[in-house]
Amino acid sequence: MHSEHSQKQYKVPTWLRTLTWVAVAITVICLLALIWILIAYFTEATIPPVLYALGLFGLPMSFALMLSALIVASIQRRRAS
Repeated sequence: MHSEHSQKQYKVPTWLRTLTWVAVAITVICLLALIWILIAYFTEATIPPVLYALGLFGLPMSFALMLSALIVASIQRRRAS
């Protein structure tokens, strides 16, 4: 049922949707790297330095990308209405 004050349909730009999916992919890759680090630590295996870099730099970068996508989307949605 639609109300009298129905909102306009907001179409998310392709670049913003792509940015969000890239940030999600980076987050998943970094979380897998952190799990790999934990497994390697408990099995006393050597840990490649690349995994540390993914955890230290990739995870904050992906959250910053998601936050910026959220801010841009809210600004554009506010301008559209």
